[in-house]
Amino acid sequence: MAEPIYDPDLMPDDSDLVYDPKTRKRPPGASDVTVEVWKLLYRHPGGLTIDEICAAMAPGWMFTDTYRAYAREREHQRKIHRPKGTHPTRGRKPALEYGTPKFKAAAQRWRIQLALASMSHTARPTARRDDGRRWYVTERPPNVQQPCNVIKTGHVAPLNVEQLRREEQANRDMVRREHVKAALMAAMNDPKASKQQMAEACRTAYNYLSGR
Repeated sequence: MAEPIYDPDLMPDDSDLVYDPKTRKRPPGASDVTVEVWKLLYRHPGGLTIDEICAAMAPGWMFTDTYRAYAREREHQRKIHRPKGTHPTRGRKPALEYGTPKFKAAAQRWRIQLALASMSHTARPTARRDDGRRWYVTERPPNVQQPCNVIKTGHVAPLNVEQLRREEQANRDMVRREHVKAALMAAMNDPKASKQQMAEACRTAYNYLSGR
């Protein structure tokens, strides 16, 4: 039987998941996950639990490298905690199958917990926990990479909170505009719409255009 041929071009590149101090350094500034967690907490001054954070971030999760990193971490932990001389799989709970919804949810929670730990366990924390359940942002935003023409890798500076506020306001304005448009178009296209419905749609559009 011929030996399998492994084409390096077809194998996944995992080099971005391991930072060897001899060959590379971790990119400066907070990670993308950390920044997104901070922004989410910033939008909720009342704080969020870890379950609420995971539920809010799961639908739009874009950090797919988390899944490979979590699989490696699970394998690493299995090797550490496996008693010497025991069978590698005998007596062990079934492993989460890679790519399943349960695996993805566990990987996302693991990555969010790492982000929260990095945000709170530092001399200048960017997040805090009150009674062990709810998380809040501090007055200090995370450091992020900024574009720089002199240094190719850019430089690190605190996240621009004022710009974040402007983006949040622009997003709210867009959502309201779309709701007004939808209500107005629904009334105009409904042949059975009453005068009261048309008047209400026009009043809503007028209030929006007037800045009310």
